[in-house]
Amino acid sequence: MPVGYKAVDYDRLAKVIREELEGFELLPNGSRLLAHYGIGVPDRSGERGLNGPRDAFELEDGTWLITDMLNHRVIEVEPKTGEIIWQYGTTGKPGSGPNQLNNPFSAVRMPNGSTLIADRGNKRIIEVTPDKQIVWSLTGSDIGVSAIDPTSVQFTEEKTVVIGGGTAYPHVLEVSYPSKKVILDLTGNPAFSFPTYAHKIQSNEVKDTTDFYHYRHILVVDFNTGYFYNFNPDGTLVFATYRYSPFGYPFVGRGSLECVDIWSDRTALLTSPWVGAIIAYVKEERLDTLALLFGNKSPAAGGRAPPLVQDAGYCHRTPDGNLLVSDYGSDTVYKVAPRLDKYVPPSPLRLWRGESISTDGAATPSFTTTYVNKKTFYIYSNQAGTLYIQVYDEANLTFSDVDSVSVPAGKLTTYSTTIGARLMRLRFVPSATATVSAWAILE
Repeated sequence: MPVGYKAVDYDRLAKVIREELEGFELLPNGSRLLAHYGIGVPDRSGERGLNGPRDAFELEDGTWLITDMLNHRVIEVEPKTGEIIWQYGTTGKPGSGPNQLNNPFSAVRMPNGSTLIADRGNKRIIEVTPDKQIVWSLTGSDIGVSAIDPTSVQFTEEKTVVIGGGTAYPHVLEVSYPSKKVILDLTGNPAFSFPTYAHKIQSNEVKDTTDFYHYRHILVVDFNTGYFYNFNPDGTLVFATYRYSPFGYPFVGRGSLECVDIWSDRTALLTSPWVGAIIAYVKEERLDTLALLFGNKSPAAGGRAPPLVQDAGYCHRTPDGNLLVSDYGSDTVYKVAPRLDKYVPPSPLRLWRGESISTDGAATPSFTTTYVNKKTFYIYSNQAGTLYIQVYDEANLTFSDVDSVSVPAGKLTTYSTTIGARLMRLRFVPSATATVSAWAILE
């Protein structure tokens, strides 16, 4: 039975879900989904479409700057209306000419209004003005190497550019702007394998700028090794965490880490593709896996079903203190208000939210979760349809339908299964093409 319910109160459950249809969404781990952009459909370059969003920042005016990697563009969007108000890169067409990018990984807005882009496929960093002119660039030849491999970029208050490197040039660089002089070149200890993200701590991110272990230190994560590094401003290593393997979760045993940013004083915000956003301590060799902010939880850690994250990319703090998570696995960017306490009551899991859905099921999203015993689902939808239950065939690496239940419109439906599987999946298909909002509560 769901925590907090002595008996199944269907009216109360239905009321909870109906209320969520009208406001922002409560996620299974107690976080709240405030907004999202991207619909994850086959037409990933169409209206509100994203294709492998790698990075996103919320700007001071509330718009989102999204690095839409596989669409080869950087876009600034109004998340409420879905309008693209600025774009650099030709949608779906990689290149190195005017208004072209090739698999960009990261982009930031500079104080002068330009946009700094880590154009990884073109092995360069470029500064693009609002009228789409390239006015500054950095390539390998500028620093005396064959090529750089930029996976992240940051413009600091000291007018330097901090660059995370990829596998082709696995270094972290700090370069003066605009002179292009290399101030710092980090190779790690041990050597970096794939340092996807680097972040230099800024004065507005700390309470005490005299904190030796914090202000102006450079934080780095290495995707391939799972190490989290803290470097002094002169490049000496303060610490490197041990190989990261949260919860013993099978899909993240290699310890992948994607991104690092500042969450609060003395703590850092990390992202792992399979886990989501978690807390690390800047001064210590410690990651607090119990302070999961947003993402999947393993049953071994006492967690509930994973919410939305399929393959988390980069994650950053927003000006109002929330999280902006780029999930390139679901082609969606999420804004989330995290909940930091460990134990939360059950809450609705989004299947659809106010989206026009056809009956062919091709565009149906699915949310993977883990079950081993009998489970009960409480489903509510404003449209009639069918809920499909799938299990994962580990031999063939595919999901297949094992059961289904009809769901009437506007009525709470209960479905119990005795199917035992390590990985199961839910998907909801409407009976007719319609604008659909559908939620489930999981026992």
